[in-house]
Amino acid sequence: METNHLVTLVGSGGVGKTSTSLRVGADIVNRFQDGAWLVELAPLTNPHLIPELIAGLFNAPIGTHSAPIEALTSTLRGKRLLLILDNCEHLVAAIASLADALIRSCPNISILATSREPLAIAGESIYRMPSLTFPEHTDNITVHEALNYSAVQLFALRAGAAVHGFVLANDNAPAIAEICRRLDGIALAIELAAPRLKLIQPRELANRLDDQFRILNGGAGPLFQDSKL
Repeated sequence: METNHLVTLVGSGGVGKTSTSLRVGADIVNRFQDGAWLVELAPLTNPHLIPELIAGLFNAPIGTHSAPIEALTSTLRGKRLLLILDNCEHLVAAIASLADALIRSCPNISILATSREPLAIAGESIYRMPSLTFPEHTDNITVHEALNYSAVQLFALRAGAAVHGFVLANDNAPAIAEICRRLDGIALAIELAAPRLKLIQPRELANRLDDQFRILNGGAGPLFQDSKL
């Protein structure tokens, strides 16, 4: 982000764009004197409200004689910060126009966007997030075979961090692989599922995923809201 002032994480829904952007923001926030800020765009349907939404986040004064984008660029011109624009896909044209204006007017602003498609403006660096791989056949799969798939690798990593003593082994590899298959290798779903092993065994979790994602609801909240990290 130091050399690229606009980076867009592009991928299909559920591959982990939001969680990745939050981790990146947390990792590099110390590089920005004025912090890192999250703007969650999913609930917004009117593209004309985007500048006003972000201006309000920074208490940019919006008067009768100045447009929200002008107030926003004036407020941020001297700031050094990271702006995370999450879920841009339904507002791509408006976000692209806003991002272009901010980058041109505010040389110390960096933008990290998440979207299902690029913003397609000058200076944009695109990072395409691939879907995780998972086995199609899980019966009798060994731990060595299971670890050839990125979805299983992620599950094992998250389960190991959340559940004391968890180890991916031949006896639980088929169930873990089945969980990843039923979750279609979606990174966010896998990250939510892995900590459930604190409560139930892998095979029981796999069986309960017949109603896909139902068990994953609840217990998860936003990592941070529209505020400084």
